[in-house]
Amino acid sequence: MDGRLDRVGFPRILPTSAPPGRLKKWRARIGILPVRTRAESAPGLAGQVSRSESSRACPLSSAWLPHAVAGPSGSSEAVVLQSLCQPCSTPTFGAWFDHVTRLFLAHNRLSYNRFRLATGQENSGDDRRRPRAGRPSWMHHRVSDIARGARFWPQRVRSARYQDFRLQPTMTTRRVLITDYAWPDLTVEQAVLSRAAAEVVAAPDASEATLARWAAEADAILTCWARVTAPVILAAPRLQVVARLGIGLDNIAVDTATRRGIPVTYVPDYCVEDVADHALALLLACARNVAFFHHRTKAGEYALKAARPMRRLRGQVLGLVGLGRIARALAAKARGIGLEVIACSASGNDYGTGVEMVGLEALLTRSDYVSLHLPLNASTARLIDTQALASMKPTAFLINTSRGGLVDHESLAAALGDDRIAGAALDVFDPEPPDLNQPLFLDERVIVTPHAAFLSVESLEELRTRAARQVADVLEGRRPENVVNPEVYEK
Repeated sequence: MDGRLDRVGFPRILPTSAPPGRLKKWRARIGILPVRTRAESAPGLAGQVSRSESSRACPLSSAWLPHAVAGPSGSSEAVVLQSLCQPCSTPTFGAWFDHVTRLFLAHNRLSYNRFRLATGQENSGDDRRRPRAGRPSWMHHRVSDIARGARFWPQRVRSARYQDFRLQPTMTTRRVLITDYAWPDLTVEQAVLSRAAAEVVAAPDASEATLARWAAEADAILTCWARVTAPVILAAPRLQVVARLGIGLDNIAVDTATRRGIPVTYVPDYCVEDVADHALALLLACARNVAFFHHRTKAGEYALKAARPMRRLRGQVLGLVGLGRIARALAAKARGIGLEVIACSASGNDYGTGVEMVGLEALLTRSDYVSLHLPLNASTARLIDTQALASMKPTAFLINTSRGGLVDHESLAAALGDDRIAGAALDVFDPEPPDLNQPLFLDERVIVTPHAAFLSVESLEELRTRAARQVADVLEGRRPENVVNPEVYEK
């Protein structure tokens, strides 16, 4: 066997078993660099592998492996492909060339199957140059021509570039830790992150000790509801980004990440319509005693008189505590069914909705339905406490699809016990999952859903794809969307 390097550093390979005429022609086209032996090319391997050992392995071993490949800066490095080649037997020219091609593609991280398809071996019906019997049409061309896309490629892919047929690296070097998730598998995340040469690993549980241990080798963290605390972030020396699979950020130590220069991302607008729909559904269920009648009839009681009196929706008042994206979407839907909408927010901005802006006390006093749409922070924690509940009408309902920590559940249970409010509909809790044996959740005037407001096929697909893409952007050196702490990019 003979071999050389062409101008761009790809190996030109000649089998000693090739027909003499063709071998002569190939030799005439070569004359650039002689190929050194194993010991000459990689002095570090000298004495470790004898020629008898290499001769028993692939016939490429003693002739051109390893070879010098020119790097992008003009330097060269010894590339030892022997580790890719298991001992084999290649008695025929076709089998030998097929083996060489596999080695070359493995070294350059190309897809052999896609390469075969591109060169017309899988479907050669539309090729202008049909393969000879028992020998593919591309066999006699240089591997460098194959890699760059030479003239012999089929017309249907001739315009494609070399990069179009690359496979993802066979060895991933980045690791993305997902702390928790509420869907069956991680195929969506892996599909996006594999393009960034990253693998997704799931933590066995969401405890701080477990997450800190698994984060030690993580380049990125994806988190749904698990708490990514300061110790978890500090335990990850390779950490480049923390991405929230959702909207709220109260479960991430953003300050710690910022001090380390790590961007934190989220997806603030993925489920706006879904949560607004769920909040409206809970409002309707409260207004029409849907849950109450359901449970009573399932228990064998068929009596209209058992429920409290119901009032017509049109003309009643919906009070929105907070006027973000979800609250604005809910306001439009509520107006569509005849509700009057008022709101309160820290900024007092109605964002062009025309919603009447009032103070919190006035909102609680006037509203027939109070719906919470606030982030959870130090100023909003336990906002709905005994005093706030005392300001509500005895016929009013409380609806929470935002954060469980906004409501003091003990105070809510006491208010229901004293008939100070008519009922509540809760989709979020603190902690999650809650203890469903508590009196609050056993009260038939309280509707409970398991943090399901965000969920739909469309919202889940969007959430998973966008959060994974944020991680991929950071790992590949790009600035992602929706960075919570942009100051990390200003340092």
